[in-house]
Amino acid sequence: MALPSWIEDLLFGPKVYVSPFGNDDNPGTFALPKRTVAGGLAALPRAGGGRLHLRGGTYVENVEVSGYKGLPWRPLVIRSHPGEQASIDGSVAEFREVGNEQWSPVPEHPGEFISNVSYPRTMADEHAESVARGAFIDRVPYTRLVTYSRLEDLRAQNTTFAKISAADPRPGPEVVPCKDLAESDQDDQTSEDQLADEEPEGGDEPVGDGPERRPWVYMGPGIYFDETSRRVHIRLSHTSNGIEGLAEYVGETDPGEVRLALSAGQDTALRITDSAFIKVTDVMLRFGGENTVVLRDTNDVVFDHVRVLAASRAIRLGDGNARTEFRHCEVRGGWPTWLFRGDRKNEYCFMDNGQRVRNELGKHTSSVILSGQGSNTDTQVHHCEFVDGHDLYMFGAGMRFHHNWVHNLNDDAIALNAVAPTVDARVWQNVITKCLMAISYGNQNHVSGQCSVYRNLIDLRQPTAGVRRRYEGDQDVWRQGAFYKSNNVDGPLDLFHNTAVTLAAGAIMPAGTGLTNAAFNHYGHHAIGRLRSFNNVFVAVTPEGFTDRPVAFIPSELFPGPTDGNCYFRTGHLPPWTPPMFHINAFPDPNDTEPPIGLFPGHDYNSLDIYRGSPQFELSKVQYPPGYEHESIDVDPEFRSWQPVGTSDEDHDDLRLSEGSPGQKHGVTLPDSLDELDPLSMSWLPDFARPLPDMGCYGNLGQPLAVGVDSRRRFPNP
Repeated sequence: MALPSWIEDLLFGPKVYVSPFGNDDNPGTFALPKRTVAGGLAALPRAGGGRLHLRGGTYVENVEVSGYKGLPWRPLVIRSHPGEQASIDGSVAEFREVGNEQWSPVPEHPGEFISNVSYPRTMADEHAESVARGAFIDRVPYTRLVTYSRLEDLRAQNTTFAKISAADPRPGPEVVPCKDLAESDQDDQTSEDQLADEEPEGGDEPVGDGPERRPWVYMGPGIYFDETSRRVHIRLSHTSNGIEGLAEYVGETDPGEVRLALSAGQDTALRITDSAFIKVTDVMLRFGGENTVVLRDTNDVVFDHVRVLAASRAIRLGDGNARTEFRHCEVRGGWPTWLFRGDRKNEYCFMDNGQRVRNELGKHTSSVILSGQGSNTDTQVHHCEFVDGHDLYMFGAGMRFHHNWVHNLNDDAIALNAVAPTVDARVWQNVITKCLMAISYGNQNHVSGQCSVYRNLIDLRQPTAGVRRRYEGDQDVWRQGAFYKSNNVDGPLDLFHNTAVTLAAGAIMPAGTGLTNAAFNHYGHHAIGRLRSFNNVFVAVTPEGFTDRPVAFIPSELFPGPTDGNCYFRTGHLPPWTPPMFHINAFPDPNDTEPPIGLFPGHDYNSLDIYRGSPQFELSKVQYPPGYEHESIDVDPEFRSWQPVGTSDEDHDDLRLSEGSPGQKHGVTLPDSLDELDPLSMSWLPDFARPLPDMGCYGNLGQPLAVGVDSRRRFPNP
């Protein structure tokens, strides 16, 4: 039996209805709804909470919630009406319908069209009103249009990219140094060029005599905004990369016959500022310019069962947010399958009419999928899905990130020091698949505070599309994932009870960085703070024809560990010779004093038994009395069911320990401070009945990991 409306209003706050077929002059009742989300918000009180019900349909507007203060027991709720789906789209109104007449062809450039409407600049920010971002509205999976930095690239017939010589027939400019040329990235947090892994993707071959050039390159369907004419150029020509596993664009080439969402830089689907106790639930937030969702100066904002189709960035928490929660949300970056990581990384400079300019290629197509400033506190993200994007940040103090699925990010899945400070971040029971870097300390300018990464399943056997073809017929475009990235400023980290599988022993990185020296390289650099590693399962798979590397670094005897209770294993197509299993790296201490840290640096060991007979092991007892890796093993963990090499369906593998596995009940007892964090701890048992823990992420009972929206992603997948 329904409650009387006056009792509902008393308990939950007043209710206002909005419909795409309403009118903002209406009172906002079910029968006479408002027309816009902004109109519905204006009908609600700014204090005390309330309910805004969005009837099914699309609302093309930039919604701003500013100065609304709900109550802990009666928040302001913005939701789709039950049983219906509402979408808020941060885009311009034009170009959204099939059969529109908003475009005119450019005869001298086949496939290119220009918008009939222009977008005059009225604001001081030169990018705020530039309609330079876009996406397909109906394409599945969600796919963005490439944001072109140069019109020459949009018009190019060439689709390959490399360093080229003056004799190469591909047209393109001569490269000049970019030193002192300002970035155009409008991010108000960390410039992405401060991150360590900004090296060019491929194309490093010598070019011979003469100046070095880059070819103009068509990267796929996309747009270019002309700042002079204030019009949009578009080209939807088909792609022909010819890479198995990467879908080509073979759709409509006339932009008037396909639904497109184009956005200005300032556009967002939802912006919440100076507000408290707001709940957004069961809505879709789509598109936008630089960001889809922005929060600033808020507390206790909850996103529940929200689907986000990202702008260049999906979700950004600016300064001053406390206790923000994302639960059961799906966030899609929309990275096109015909766009490569190098199309974002390989920017360069050249001279244009006497001015040095930067070609950022497709950099602004897609960026960080979740980011925030260091001033944020107690952010919670759980049971969410982050897919098809570039990277993802931990940030602020007290961030909690758990039971999420992170898939197909071509950079960092968990960036721990992208912004400063990141303090007391806890990352547990997530599944990370098909990402370039699982755990990253990539920012050379920031040192994070204490972080803990535990009970995660990390499977990096599927590669990401990294390098655009350098010449016709080139197939070497893939990049294999690496477990850990460092730029020598690692903060204190606790790494325990994770199961991690890599293929080809890590990433392709510039010579000398050490990342290619081992599959598991978290002890390859000196941490600024303690790095503890307990009860992990580390498996390195070697594909056919690959020169094997050590499985892992072992820390020097003076490294602030400890590490123990881990399982290390190498499998696949092993070479006829036996490469060492372990390596102890030589590196200077943080103050660059001599000699390097460790009395015996640079040693290889073919087994843990050999290491445990070394002087380095004996000296490690000063820091950890049993000695580093005292209880660790270097044998097959005996997963229940899996195909190490040759499968593209790893989510059906069962990476739990089989009955009788040497990793069962062979972990070490965690220190109390870590055992308190462990959700699968058996500390509730009395000491005499408590077994030693199983190695890896699953725990002694072997229950599957259920992550993502409504725990719908299960690993193993039955």
